[in-house]
Amino acid sequence: MIEKLTDHLPHISCREATKLISDSMERRLSLKEVILLKIHLGVCELCRRFKKQIKSLRILMRSYSPEKENVLPETWKNDLRKLLNEQP
Repeated sequence: MIEKLTDHLPHISCREATKLISDSMERRLSLKEVILLKIHLGVCELCRRFKKQIKSLRILMRSYSPEKENVLPETWKNDLRKLLNEQP
């Protein structure tokens, strides 16, 4: 039923939709791109899932802080320095 309703609407492929989803994370989409993407997402479960996953991944990446991950106790740093200095 939905396919018949959307047959007359402009459409894009899943490949084009995933590119627009990715692009939307980096730039503002044009009105035409937004409309085409919304039409596609309205009928494509896989692309809706992709968009949700990409958004989740972006949130996770933003929450990552290299400073938090790379903090070593001072004693470990000293031990590593000693080991490195002992190397021939």
